[in-house]
Amino acid sequence: MKINFLLVFPFLAARTSGVLSFQTDLTNNSEKSTSFVVIADMHSMSSFAFQTENESAELQNQWRSLTSILNNIKSNYSNTDVVMAPGDLSSFGQIPNKFIQDMTGIENENDAVYNATMTSYAKANELYQEAGFTKYLPCLGDHEIGGNKGFRVTGTKSKFASIDSYRKGWVDSFMKASDGEYKFNVDINGISSRPIGTDFGGTSYAYRYKNSLFISADVFRTIDNGNGTKNYIDRENGYGGEGAITCTMDDFHAQWFEHVLKAARSDVSIKHIFVEAHVPIQHPVRKARCSGQFLDDQTESQFWTLMEKYNVDIYFAGEVHATTVTKTKTVGSSLLQIVSSAKEMRGFLTVDTTDDTIVVKHFKEIGPAQRYNNDYSESGTLIIDKSNPDEVQITSSGKLEILDDSSALIHFNFEALHSMSERQVDEMWDDDSLVADNQIVGGQRCTESIHNIGTFGQQYDAQVANVELVQGRHNNTMAGKFSSSSRMAVFSIGPYTAGMAHSISFWMKSSQTTKEMILIYFGPNYKSNNKDTLRIILKNGRLRLRFSRRSLFQLSQNRILADDQWHHVAISMPFKSCKYSEIDVYIDGVKKDFVQKRGVDKHLFFHTDGRLNIGSYGYALQSSANDLLHNFEGEVDDVMVWSTALELPEVLMLSCQNGKRFKFELENGKKRKCAFLSRNASLSKNENRRRMYCKGDVLLYCPQACGQCE
Repeated sequence: MKINFLLVFPFLAARTSGVLSFQTDLTNNSEKSTSFVVIADMHSMSSFAFQTENESAELQNQWRSLTSILNNIKSNYSNTDVVMAPGDLSSFGQIPNKFIQDMTGIENENDAVYNATMTSYAKANELYQEAGFTKYLPCLGDHEIGGNKGFRVTGTKSKFASIDSYRKGWVDSFMKASDGEYKFNVDINGISSRPIGTDFGGTSYAYRYKNSLFISADVFRTIDNGNGTKNYIDRENGYGGEGAITCTMDDFHAQWFEHVLKAARSDVSIKHIFVEAHVPIQHPVRKARCSGQFLDDQTESQFWTLMEKYNVDIYFAGEVHATTVTKTKTVGSSLLQIVSSAKEMRGFLTVDTTDDTIVVKHFKEIGPAQRYNNDYSESGTLIIDKSNPDEVQITSSGKLEILDDSSALIHFNFEALHSMSERQVDEMWDDDSLVADNQIVGGQRCTESIHNIGTFGQQYDAQVANVELVQGRHNNTMAGKFSSSSRMAVFSIGPYTAGMAHSISFWMKSSQTTKEMILIYFGPNYKSNNKDTLRIILKNGRLRLRFSRRSLFQLSQNRILADDQWHHVAISMPFKSCKYSEIDVYIDGVKKDFVQKRGVDKHLFFHTDGRLNIGSYGYALQSSANDLLHNFEGEVDDVMVWSTALELPEVLMLSCQNGKRFKFELENGKKRKCAFLSRNASLSKNENRRRMYCKGDVLLYCPQACGQCE
């Protein structure tokens, strides 16, 4: 049977007709430099959906501020006419459709939505054109089609029935020129610039400019063949979780993407490939004030692996309102993911290239006002040197430093208390200032912080109140002493995300045996039963775990931890999307059996917008107060969170404490003790003890643990 490939894959057909506003300027393709600005998650233009700036003093001031800022960026930071915008130019996800109907005066819901989006994006086009950014390369975000909460099939916040109208407004305003022709309509070396024949033919596109190729991908796909008959969450695989929309690239859409990449790599004049979509792919990433939506399968997805295969240089994303740079783990690939935020123009990226180099700079807003200071300082630099294609060199610093996720992302060692105003946490501000000097956490006003010394850095500093620093486990260290009035919580959300594997460990000491107390809580600040939280509880001195309101796990042994002695606790997901019962729990370096006392054993799927709270419900107090759990009373030290599973050797090293004795299982099933001597013991005695207990027949690296704990 003969197959007509132009019917099956219409994007393989040549499309060169028409005079288009974004037609590639072939005369400039030989130029050896390209510059552009990246403005992700602006979240500003839905303000102009219902009236012009002349009809409201507030809108007029906002318009002047945005115009001034964009003119400043072009004049003083990047003299280019190109802008990449990885989604969420607007905030339609926060505006109820009923409000849109009332404001537009249009009774039909879908007509009102279409009218509002067309008005909003017409103003966006005007804004960027007036600032001189004539080549605006937008990308569809979740807020452009109704927002994450709006993806629910039913309910008061559902906008699911209007998604097509939201999307049509986006296409007609941004993707098409005034004559109705698509702007981005010039082939890439014989391959259509759009995935024609797919559901994304109007929202995904490729655009060639000088020595670079830009690809913008719409990754929001409706489940159930577009019918959206029910909300979608696949706990076993860690997919979905945001109504009837999930984020993915597959089928003909992915085939088009590969054809474009392959065509680009066969054109020697295309030196760099930049791809944008709204959601991060490689995790972990820093997150603040967002839904935390993510791509299904993350780095195992077709989308990511194709970028690795065809040597894409940088994948740009937004969504999470914070900045993180990560590098692929695949040997031979130098693919980078840069997630950034320009929410209310608090920051942006500039990118400058030659044929052999890419220089990315991060600029961060500075000034006294909460927003629109219109002043920026350079806060990070990343340089890619491709002069030797076989050995690409990458250097990074500041906000653009490549994340080391092999170490703990979060680590609180309680060595010092700081004023909150010492270090800025993005998206956390006071009513009248850019940098917050106080926050209300669980009804208490926090003015101090404990700095995060993990690799997520200051974005995950903890806000604290009434936490006293006392002598820790050793004479020269400190720990945090908690009472019923203590608060310690992290404003930024995550890092727990859906089914992705994470671990947490900490030291605790308490003598309170008559209360049920919350040690650690990770979860959102609203009530929800469809996703998981993490509650680490001490009830009458015994450790308990809960992952939902209905689940309860406790130790098989009735061991009392509230004995006024230090104990180390580690809780690890051994692999992605494990079940509740498959969680590894270690106490003082020994793996413990847990039994489920209540609820159904499910695959873990954490809230993507939860926060970490220590010693109380903290930021989530109002959503969880009906649990009637007491705040923790005792001492805490070295709270650490990883984006990987903890193996026993790592747990042993974390739980090492002079004078402790641990038991290890031999190959024959018997137990043997491994004694750790104090540091002032003689060397000969140390060596003899190590030979005695660490002969190599002990499973799971006993010799390493012995060596670490000397």
